[in-house]
Amino acid sequence: DSIYGVHNMPGLPTGSIALSPGPVMAAADSFTVTVQGKGGHGAMPHLAVDPVVAVSAMVSSLQSLVSRELDPTKTLVISVTRIHGGDAFNVIPDTVEFGGTVRYFDDEVGARTQERMRAIIDGVASAHGVTAEMKYDAGYPATRNHEAETEFARGVAAEVLGGSASEQWPTMGSEDFSFFLNVKPGAYAFVGNGDGQDCVTVHNPKYDFNDEILPVGASFFARLVETALPRADAA
Repeated sequence: DSIYGVHNMPGLPTGSIALSPGPVMAAADSFTVTVQGKGGHGAMPHLAVDPVVAVSAMVSSLQSLVSRELDPTKTLVISVTRIHGGDAFNVIPDTVEFGGTVRYFDDEVGARTQERMRAIIDGVASAHGVTAEMKYDAGYPATRNHEAETEFARGVAAEVLGGSASEQWPTMGSEDFSFFLNVKPGAYAFVGNGDGQDCVTVHNPKYDFNDEILPVGASFFARLVETALPRADAA
């Protein structure tokens, strides 16, 4: 009938539980753009069609979607995280490939961004005399907590903690639990992993899981079940 999940979160006090309704983690899409030019000698650029210069312009132009086309009250991240092209210092390559991630909360923002990315890349390619092919993959949808289930889970968290749950601020990270929340109502919570100077974010080689939070997460799950599905009177 409903579904609940938790994720440890460095930066929050040890053993705290953060929980709020609405979008709490972003959608995550990925893209790859292959730019085809005409290779040549680095000393004779006029005899080549340089895809490196074209890609440089594309990467810069994509950021205008965030700074100049997006409603400032909404959220969008376009991060180019890789560029591959060329093997020698004196050779202009034939092709350059780049790619990255797109993050947002609003589905309309995501659809509009994909459309505008294609238009910008095609336009810059035309201006530089190269061709470009973009592959865009929709990844995880935004993680959105349902209001009634979130309030229920906040009450359970308060019981487990002996105090109220914290507010859960949205993050541009993504989570595959979002697929479950698109099928069944529920909520996704953060359990604090600690907020000291040695606190390191997740997905980091120096990350250290705090074993002290295990009873908090386990108790939270157990009390969710016990509260939602109380045992029948044995008598």
